[in-house]
Amino acid sequence: VTLVESWAEEAAGETPEEVEDTVEAGAQVYASARCAGCHGQELEGGTGPNLQTIGSELVTEMPAIPSDLEQMQADYDADPRDFLEKWIRDSANNYNDGEPTQMPPFPESVLGESQLRALITFLLDQTGE
Repeated sequence: VTLVESWAEEAAGETPEEVEDTVEAGAQVYASARCAGCHGQELEGGTGPNLQTIGSELVTEMPAIPSDLEQMQADYDADPRDFLEKWIRDSANNYNDGEPTQMPPFPESVLGESQLRALITFLLDQTGE
């Protein structure tokens, strides 16, 4: 977590690049935002959970289960895109009563709005099929 936080601090001084909202651009964001470092090059998991089916179901097999798993599931069921935005931006405050999760926060200063949209488009394309 400390390593990922240091990456976030480094990136804080840079303006996030604008990208198109496409699966391809999202795949590039996934690689460049260091997502693959925890979730694997093929989304197969590692330190973080496997994301190969995140586009069709909420990932619940995690190293540490957040305290508000029921709200996570309800949010995912209502709008997976909105859920992923909340999780990526600040999983601790949105789903774990402010306690850190293994998912570091990615504020807009680190991951711009267009990058986040493209990343979520890429993730929602992952259905395991």
